[in-house]
Amino acid sequence: MRYRLDILPSAKRALRNLPTRIRQEIAEMLRDLTENPHIGEPLRREWTGRYKLTVNGYRVIYRVSEDDKVVLILAIRIRGRDTYTYLP
Repeated sequence: MRYRLDILPSAKRALRNLPTRIRQEIAEMLRDLTENPHIGEPLRREWTGRYKLTVNGYRVIYRVSEDDKVVLILAIRIRGRDTYTYLP
């Protein structure tokens, strides 16, 4: 069963501002998430319930709603010390 993909406005802005090649790779990965949303690595501690994927040094952080069959993209950020700061 396919999942619907929702992207928070801040994540959409981040995606738009990425270099074309990386944006295309992330877009392809987002399509894959609609088929299998659990391909990412589950986050722990205070971020439990969220997942991460890494694409060329960027983290895509998302949450899955099994009840609604929705993958919600929370953030797209460069991997670094502040990647998980202020996650929605």
